Amino acid sequence: MQKQRIIEFMIDGDCNNFPQNAVFCNPNLKDIFKCSVQLNQRRQKNEKVCGYFNLNTNCVKNLCSQSYENGCEACQHEIVDYYVLGECQQENEVI
Repeated sequence: MQKQRIIEFMIDGDCNNFPQNAVFCNPNLKDIFKCSVQLNQRRQKNEKVCGYFNLNTNCVKNLCSQSYENGCEACQHEIVDYYVLGECQQENEVI
């Protein structure tokens, strides 16, 4: 018996354009899952991430990104589609 696949969410764009180490933010959990200080300290202490904005975001430069304290914080922002570990090399302003 084959396992049934369930698609929870989709992100706009070609799969080959995303980094292999990208962690995608589930948009269905943005309003439900809130980051608590205790959770952040316990699970993601000192794990800065670079959050990448969705394709609908207008930025000053082509690659829209911002550094966050951790993945939980990054995914709380509606414009963030995914993040990678480490601070952003170059951040952009949203216009």
